[in-house]
Amino acid sequence: MPGNWQWDDLRIFLAVSREGSLSAAARALGIDHVTVGRRLATLEEMLGAKLLHRTPEEAPMTTAGQAIVAECEAMETAARTAERLVAGHDTRLAGTVRLTATEKIAYEILVPCITELRTQHPELQIDLLTGVRSLDIGRREADLAVRASITRPAQHGVVCRKLCDIGFALYASDGYLSKVGTPVHGKGLAGHNVIRFLGAPRGIGEPFLGKSSRARAPYCGATINSCN
Repeated sequence: MPGNWQWDDLRIFLAVSREGSLSAAARALGIDHVTVGRRLATLEEMLGAKLLHRTPEEAPMTTAGQAIVAECEAMETAARTAERLVAGHDTRLAGTVRLTATEKIAYEILVPCITELRTQHPELQIDLLTGVRSLDIGRREADLAVRASITRPAQHGVVCRKLCDIGFALYASDGYLSKVGTPVHGKGLAGHNVIRFLGAPRGIGEPFLGKSSRARAPYCGATINSCN
């Protein structure tokens, strides 16, 4: 095969394969769609094969594109791992770090820490991204993530560290319990009015420690949706 693999061209090919169109990939990468099309054409010329069926609305992969996408993703993972390893050995605290966390964790815990860190290292910029959506560290959507989870993340190339334990509980007024009664351990929450938070991050698991709200009686609860 003539020529050499150019990582930037492969990165653009992966973006189009994930986003589904040249324009969507351009927005994700922060470049114009003309550049995306030109770099794809260069890659296809170098490989001697058409990788995508390009139309105004979408860009599905050809058989050749499907054949190499897994290898391109492996190269992407290796490149990101190399970047993190180099960054880990850089003793100068400068540059930009993208940190993601839920709003509660961010404002109650991280913001005071960031303030102190910036005082000690003014050349370090922290971009704090709040919300419950899980960003992909492997693809550099974020550099660090502080999340609540009941399982240890198993994403390849990501280093995880447990910070603390978090407890969850249900609460009810004395007046409510006098009318309806206290839930019996092992019999779930059937027959109780339950206000649930539906915006919990993925990884938390079933709410209320797995106690079913549908066991043996109709569920008549209210819900509160998160506002982000």
